[in-house]
Amino acid sequence: MLSLCIPIYNYDVRATVRRLAAQAARLDVPVEIVCIDDASSEPFRTLNSELGDVAKLICLERNVGRSRIRNLFLEHTAQPYMLFLDCDSLIVDDGFLQRYVEVLLREGGSVSLVVCGGRIYPPAADRRHRLRHRYGVERECRDAAQRRMRPYASFMTNNFVVPREVLRAIPFDESLSRYGHEDTLFGIRLAQRQVPIAHIDNPVLNGDVEENGEFLRKTREGVENLVDIYLSAGLEREFEQQVALVSFYKTLKSKGLLPVVRAVGRLAVPPMEWCLKCGIVSVKVFNFYKLCLFAQRMGRDNGSVQKKT
Repeated sequence: MLSLCIPIYNYDVRATVRRLAAQAARLDVPVEIVCIDDASSEPFRTLNSELGDVAKLICLERNVGRSRIRNLFLEHTAQPYMLFLDCDSLIVDDGFLQRYVEVLLREGGSVSLVVCGGRIYPPAADRRHRLRHRYGVERECRDAAQRRMRPYASFMTNNFVVPREVLRAIPFDESLSRYGHEDTLFGIRLAQRQVPIAHIDNPVLNGDVEENGEFLRKTREGVENLVDIYLSAGLEREFEQQVALVSFYKTLKSKGLLPVVRAVGRLAVPPMEWCLKCGIVSVKVFNFYKLCLFAQRMGRDNGSVQKKT
């Protein structure tokens, strides 16, 4: 019934996989565990190679990225439903797999239903990790009732079940080579195809809260990726409806305020970045920081990008 799909990059997944294997053994439905290592460094490959008794492990010689590796699971799994978990996701209780199975059985084996379980964060973080932790707690820790209010905008790839035929029909966009927003695009394409999403309370714990500087680097990369997707996917209206950053940008554009935002951003981005990196954190400031980056990137060229904005 269920293929557990765990893409790995430089992370020790032994404890998580063995806990999942123990849960799978108690179920009355077939479950397989498949891990694909995306060209991790040798120490992590060595550690995770111990899992051969409970999981199928495929090691790639070249890093293929977050989208391509998820599509690759279609070639290495056999069950009709695929449960994707990020390698740094920690299982918080022993009923995790059972809850997903109950939903799928209750739906009568729907061939199109996507199920999202959610995520939670540790209760506290030191200053070096405060930015990622606070943003995650305030913006990503949503219970099922909150996520159901905007089901497609709430889609995240860290913990979800997708029928293999849905993933085959709507694969992750492999042209996205940088970090960020492949889940945004996938959620929008699910909405386009009217694939239903069921949000349930079955969270995993984020087990690897990045340091402030690393999260800022990923944020900058994610903004660049968002602009590229927004301008190239032919889904401008959908992005404006689903992504708060894009929606706010369009509102400012309609009011003629983008030149002001860009001018303020040129002065404000460096001190905002310094404060955020040091752990002086406000999510509102962080959101304005992203808006400034987005507006600058959208207005950077006078060629095709500027014409489309």
